[in-house]
Amino acid sequence: MQKDKLRLMGMKLKGMQIQILLRLDKFPDDWKNFEMPEEQNLKKG
Repeated sequence: MQKDKLRLMGMKLKGMQIQILLRLDKFPDDWKNFEMPEEQNLKKG
């Protein structure tokens, strides 16, 4: 029973990861241009 629960959780997590990747594929240019504020500060400095 416990193993089945863990397997289901793993499948859910994998599904979420795939959804996120698909979303990123839809906006690849936005993602490339996206920078964390820390990265921008490093480039300025």
